[in-house]
Amino acid sequence: VLVECRDAVRRRQHRSASARGGGTFTGFFTGFYPPAPEGASTAFLAGSTVQGGVFLRSSTGIQPVATTAMTIPGTPFSFFSIGGPALSGGEVAFPGFAQNPAFGGVYRWQSGSIGVVADHTTPIPGGTGLFNNFGETDINNGVVAVAGRGAGGQSGLYLGHLGGTLERLYDTSTPEPGGSVFTLFADPSIENGRVAFRGHTPDGVGLYTDTSGTLELLAQTGMPEPGVPGELFSVATGAGLDDGYVVFGATFLGGGSGIFTNRDGPVSKIIASGDALDGRIVGSIAFNRGHDGDSIAFAVVFTDG
Repeated sequence: VLVECRDAVRRRQHRSASARGGGTFTGFFTGFYPPAPEGASTAFLAGSTVQGGVFLRSSTGIQPVATTAMTIPGTPFSFFSIGGPALSGGEVAFPGFAQNPAFGGVYRWQSGSIGVVADHTTPIPGGTGLFNNFGETDINNGVVAVAGRGAGGQSGLYLGHLGGTLERLYDTSTPEPGGSVFTLFADPSIENGRVAFRGHTPDGVGLYTDTSGTLELLAQTGMPEPGVPGELFSVATGAGLDDGYVVFGATFLGGGSGIFTNRDGPVSKIIASGDALDGRIVGSIAFNRGHDGDSIAFAVVFTDG
């Protein structure tokens, strides 16, 4: 899912002004793509009266990172659809595409300059041909985690290093810990070269991590929910990887949702639908990468509305 910044697309006559900024914000895309904070800085998706895309708020103010007023590196086209940003060390990583989705890729921004991590001209490491699509991304210490796809059902996770090297981490030739095979990779989170990600297999959708040094399954469709008797996982949603352990959101086959972690070894529940919080009962929970050290941030809708 990518955000199409239609307000700015309809106002392409303002493109030259947009590149310099100006206008007023008209909306912030915070549901599927939450803001990415680091210290006093935050990267976020927004639309405005003159452009839409990724912006960075820092001590020097707000500046555009990648917007519909800018040209995609290596192409004659402007950005049209832009995915959620990730922020680390002052660098912003994000996926972006032209109106023709055959032109786009994953990019890194720093100090006003956009560079290509991988795009439609990049050969697939360990695969065949070129990438033709990209999903979510993350960045940590200069390394960008890329969820990329190619022709013939190719899909994998790749690490983009400074200097332009792209390394295959896992792909559809990687055995899944349960003995099945991966068919799709998505939503990576990275810390010091270790990752957590959502993987699709013939057995369902699962959340995996290699924080222990080997690939392990944390949650998968149909697995029992720890700490929630009688409930089964439906799908694991956004994962946050920090301090060597994972916090992730999940929905239940029977309805509801929760947040879980592998901090103490086996996956355990932090909070879920039906639990008491602040004197009320949790109805549903939204979580996406809101994990920093011993703290997490999440949104709740209570049963009383």
